[in-house]
Amino acid sequence: MTPLKIAGIGCGERTWIYMQLISERPEQFQILAAADPVPEYRERLEQLSNTPEFRSFDDAKSFFTAGKIADLVIIGTQDRYHFAPCKKALELGYDIVLEKPIAPDLNEVLELEQRARELGRKVMVCHIYRFNPLFNQVKDLLSSGTIGDLISMNATEGVEPWHFAHSFVRGHWAKEAQSNPIIMAKTCHDLDLISWMVDSPVTSVSSFGELLHFTPPEQPDPQPNALCPSLTSGEITTPYCALRYLHDKKFPWLAQIFPRAHTATDQEILDWLKQSPWGRSVYHCDNDVMDHQTVNLRFENGVIVNLTMTAFETGRFWEIHGTTGTLKLHFIHDDNPSLEIVIKKHHTNEITRIPIDEPPGGYRFHHEGGDVGIIDALYHEMTLPHNHLKSSITNSLQSHLMAFAAEISRKQARVVQIKELITPPNKQCLKLKA
Repeated sequence: MTPLKIAGIGCGERTWIYMQLISERPEQFQILAAADPVPEYRERLEQLSNTPEFRSFDDAKSFFTAGKIADLVIIGTQDRYHFAPCKKALELGYDIVLEKPIAPDLNEVLELEQRARELGRKVMVCHIYRFNPLFNQVKDLLSSGTIGDLISMNATEGVEPWHFAHSFVRGHWAKEAQSNPIIMAKTCHDLDLISWMVDSPVTSVSSFGELLHFTPPEQPDPQPNALCPSLTSGEITTPYCALRYLHDKKFPWLAQIFPRAHTATDQEILDWLKQSPWGRSVYHCDNDVMDHQTVNLRFENGVIVNLTMTAFETGRFWEIHGTTGTLKLHFIHDDNPSLEIVIKKHHTNEITRIPIDEPPGGYRFHHEGGDVGIIDALYHEMTLPHNHLKSSITNSLQSHLMAFAAEISRKQARVVQIKELITPPNKQCLKLKA
């Protein structure tokens, strides 16, 4: 077995998680380079690499100037900076692991997919739930006809209140213009899962969404500025107090945004919070993404799906209705997930409970085995023929079309036909005007 040489472009939380897992597989991979403006992020990848050949770059441009120095790149930059490095990497001959979403613009998504096919390059999009043991078992049950023919689904994605405040109120994904709408930035995981389960092209989409809670009128007590009051009072009075980054939310949340979370003193962290976006009150940020949204989907095979994204729940809750039975699952994120699939037969009321075995390596990292699963599959998929990728950029088009259509529907208050977005055979994207 010849190890694949691998480099990271954008070496924050997601790339770091993947690289930790990759470093445990030295017979398959060699970590060769890192490109990131934050020195601490590059340094920790260098420590993982354990090779004198490791190279460090301040940005993607300098990395690409060096030519093709590896076999594979992980692109973990912020959402709006996926397109340029991915296109350049394709042109230089790299295969790619690309964090979702592919790009914030449908024209860019379609161009990258087309270029990957033209150049014969592999692009694995990080829809990690395709590699999660629970959802793989659900897929197998549906494919085997356990509940008959699929008819409809009700799905809920509970983002989790603190996660939502951290990422979509204070954080990198708080403003649509600087990242993506949340239905793309976060819920494309669920849209991809739905597409995978239904296994039919989506035809029409409608959506409603609102931002209700994380706004100034919801502030419990008046305050003179945007700084979270807890950082000056030293008291935690609401669930969203930024002072919690010094206590129960220090790991993993603070560590995702503050490279020195493990070594800084409490005072240093407090001083940093007072100057950072994560030190703001969640009721006085410049956020504009929805804190709850529904998406209705109709597929070519007649299946209808309702998906709800909400900040005010934790985990995923599914009801899948077939002609002979209903499959239910509750997938709750915590340190010790208890996962179970329940199947009820319509005509006999027979109930079957199917426990889910703990994945190899346990529930380490995020996504309850999905991160481990995608890295377990990475070497095999990158050395297989081009059309065998489980989470290829071509497979990922459906989820992105759903998300783009949902946003048009939400903003224009109408049902959107997918054929509006793509005109065969040229796949030219219509302008998406709100």
